Amino acid sequence: MNDVQVAPASTSTAPLFGLGLDVGGTQCRWALTAGNGDLLAQGVAPGWTALQLGSEAGRNTIAQALQPLAAAVTAAVEAATTAALTAALTVAQTLAQTASQTASQTVAPTAAVTATLATPVATTATEAVTAAPQARIGRLVAGVTGFDPGQHDDLAALLGSVFGLPAPALRLMNDIELACHAAFAPGTGLVLYAGTGAVAAAIDSGGKLHRAGGRGLAIDDAGGGAWIAQQALRAVWRAEDDAPGAWRHSLLARRLFDAMGGTDWAATRAWVYQGPGSDRGTLGRLALEVAAAAQAGDATALAILQAAGSELARPALALLRRLGLRPVALAGRVWALHPAVEASCRSTLAAALPVAPAVQRASRPAHLAAARMAAAALSAAASTGANPAPANSAPVNPAPAKITPSGDARR
Repeated sequence: MNDVQVAPASTSTAPLFGLGLDVGGTQCRWALTAGNGDLLAQGVAPGWTALQLGSEAGRNTIAQALQPLAAAVTAAVEAATTAALTAALTVAQTLAQTASQTASQTVAPTAAVTATLATPVATTATEAVTAAPQARIGRLVAGVTGFDPGQHDDLAALLGSVFGLPAPALRLMNDIELACHAAFAPGTGLVLYAGTGAVAAAIDSGGKLHRAGGRGLAIDDAGGGAWIAQQALRAVWRAEDDAPGAWRHSLLARRLFDAMGGTDWAATRAWVYQGPGSDRGTLGRLALEVAAAAQAGDATALAILQAAGSELARPALALLRRLGLRPVALAGRVWALHPAVEASCRSTLAAALPVAPAVQRASRPAHLAAARMAAAALSAAASTGANPAPANSAPVNPAPAKITPSGDARR
């Protein structure tokens, strides 16, 4: 799960790299950039959430998830460094060969002098390149599901121990805030995110984060994947209340029951309350079955997805009324379930406002945005000589230090 894609490195690769993380409960996407923002590598590692910081078991889970991430990033740093050194050596050797060829084509006395000088120059260049210090992570920007500012010190200590960074070199935020930075410049738009849960968020021109919704399924995550699954299960079992055996004539019910491994209430109850469905992320995956049923013509499934779109418009409308009209970027996997979700959301927004906002799919991956934010911080610090020294001599420490929480873990 820690696949790495390495991009070709340029000879201008800086010794300090920027690392960006987009951390969710299912997976952590990461990207490594040079100081100038060029992408060097990216990959996927196991996911985790800041909510897990509140218990020892949760912190152990985070520590375990960080080990393959650290290994993958270490490999990427080494690969990028090797590529840059190889490119620099090639340049040095080419210059030496050019000098030698030029010397051989001149008169003898000059050739002798030039040829004598060419070897020391080439040797000095090669030695300088091969003796260059190992590149390391200089800045880290992370957007983490469930992150609360009160958890900053705990999470900074954990990530700092893994990547050898002091606290000033880390910028931590909620994954929704990172999504806003990825989609728009501050003050120019809002993000409507629909994954397992649902939330609308915007960063104003002063850098303040505004949000609506996103309070969890127990309160209000209407339109998110877990809510879609909940509504589908409710519809199926209410139909069973009215007419036992109705599931046999419902494509939606058959798909849900196949996914849960049984057709009776005992199977559903066990899956939802004691089994995999007790995890809201796993519950949310049933939304895929709802979408498949709608695609195949199930009217109940289609109605649920249309209702999801209308519900998703609500938090966006709340922010548009608070902050004023601005473009809306749609982010999260729910938008890819079925066209009915986006169509319903768009029509609800248009009907509720004098002027409909421009709506677009978010196109810039959040982990790449985070890495380039880290690179920008490196560049800004380099101009003032303010890049902090590493917290330890190793570029990456795969064994994170244990931490004791100093704050609570709120959603």
